[in-house]
Amino acid sequence: MRARGFTLIEVLVALAISAVGLMAAYRAAGLATQEHGWLRHRTLASWVAQNQLADAQTTPQTALNQNTGSATQAGESYRWTQQVENTFSPRFRRVTVKVARLEDPTYVLANAVGYIEVAR
Repeated sequence: MRARGFTLIEVLVALAISAVGLMAAYRAAGLATQEHGWLRHRTLASWVAQNQLADAQTTPQTALNQNTGSATQAGESYRWTQQVENTFSPRFRRVTVKVARLEDPTYVLANAVGYIEVAR
């Protein structure tokens, strides 16, 4: 007569399957945490770009130039580059703002493009 219950092998297989599932869940939680930091930096850099673009639009410019500077948003420091270029219309200039972290200025986190009217 066979006793009811699980054999030792069945219990070990169930534990192995549970361990694999828990490791996958732990890995997913770790990746989600890393993504949160990356998304935070992208959002803050986007705000810096929009702020610089709004500043360029409220301060009339006629010169074609490239400016650089730094800005702090929510305790994080970013480097921005603003390029003012001609358009097909002589009355307007295209403004492109690129933002990167100070630690890695070659990796652009955010771009913003807008247009300004040339002061007469």
